[in-house]
Amino acid sequence: MLMIDFVTKITEIIYELGVKVKVLCIDREFYTHAVMGYLQSAKIPFIVPVKVQGEQMKKLLRVKKSCCFEYVMSPQGKEPLNLNIVVCVNYLKGKKDKNRLEIHAFSVGGFTDPKKVSKMYERRFSIESSYRIRNTSKPRTSSKKPEVRYLYTIISFLIQNHWVTLQWKYFVKRQTGPKIIDVDKFRFDTFKMISWSYLKRLFRIPDGVVTLSNITYD
Repeated sequence: MLMIDFVTKITEIIYELGVKVKVLCIDREFYTHAVMGYLQSAKIPFIVPVKVQGEQMKKLLRVKKSCCFEYVMSPQGKEPLNLNIVVCVNYLKGKKDKNRLEIHAFSVGGFTDPKKVSKMYERRFSIESSYRIRNTSKPRTSSKKPEVRYLYTIISFLIQNHWVTLQWKYFVKRQTGPKIIDVDKFRFDTFKMISWSYLKRLFRIPDGVVTLSNITYD
C-alpha cells in the first residue's frame, strides 16, 4: 500500500467519526508529492519533516535562524507543487553533549510560525516516547483476544503514569520559572526494578524463577 493510501484511508475514518483534524503530524516517509498534494487539496492542516534531497534544498537550509520560504516540489513526470517550508533552528547549548545549531525543516499547511510548528511537532515525539516506554513494561502475551491485550496496555500506561507522578513530585529541579524534571535522577528502569523488588517480596517469588524480561501471560 502506498503512503497516499494510508493517509486517505485514515482521514476518511477520522471524518466518519465526526472528528476535526487540528493538525496532522506524520513521519518524513510521508513527504511525497502525492501526500502533500492531497493534504493541500483537502485543506488539512499538517506538519511533515522534509526529506533533504538535492542541492537546492541543502542550500536553502544553510541558515542560522528560524525562517520560512516557499519551495517547488517537481518530481519527474509530475506537476510542480508549491510547498510552504518552515525551518526551526535551535542552539543545543550543551544538550546531548553538543554545542551546535540543530536544524529541522518541515513542510506545513496552515502554519507559518516556526516556534509553533516546533512545539506542535514535539508533542508527536512525546507520544512516540510514551509508546516506547510502554513496550518496556507491558506484559507479553500470546493471547489474540483484544480485551486482554488492551488490558495489558492500560496497565502499562498506569505504571508509566505513576512513575511520571513521582518524578513531578520528588525530582523537579530547584530553579525559578517553569518546573523541569531532572530525568537522570529517577529513570524508568530504576522505577521498574524497585517495583519488581517489592512485588517479589510481597508474593515471595524466589530469585531467578521469574524476571522482568521473561514474564508472559496467556
